[in-house]
Amino acid sequence: MRWLLMAAVLMAQSDGLGTIAGTVRNSATGGGVKRATVYLNSSGGRVGQTTAVTDSSGSFRITGLPAGAYRISAQHPDYPPSPRMAAGMTDLMLEGGEQKREVVIQLSPAAAVEGKVTGEEGEPLSGCSVSLMRYLHL
Repeated sequence: MRWLLMAAVLMAQSDGLGTIAGTVRNSATGGGVKRATVYLNSSGGRVGQTTAVTDSSGSFRITGLPAGAYRISAQHPDYPPSPRMAAGMTDLMLEGGEQKREVVIQLSPAAAVEGKVTGEEGEPLSGCSVSLMRYLHL
């Protein structure tokens, strides 16, 4: 059995194809993001775009990659893209047969405000309008 595993590893390395694997993490909690879509784009156009979906722990694995430059990113419906999306992308260089295993992609969760509007006596009020404002200090 051990020889079969070693033979499989040697064959994967001898064909010059590599692997990129890692985790998509929630930037606020550090936990893995399950069911995130990972996008891997080849800078040289040799591969085009490859995708993978993370498992329950946020892990992903993309195999069969030729040597070259890649850009990796991730998306999930609960983590909206931001104007800084390009900042969340990571550029990678993969050598022939290389196994990159600890790639980490951070996603920032969407913000939500939840609550109840009450009167002076604690009674719920209906028909109220609530606004959330962001102040910038210059």
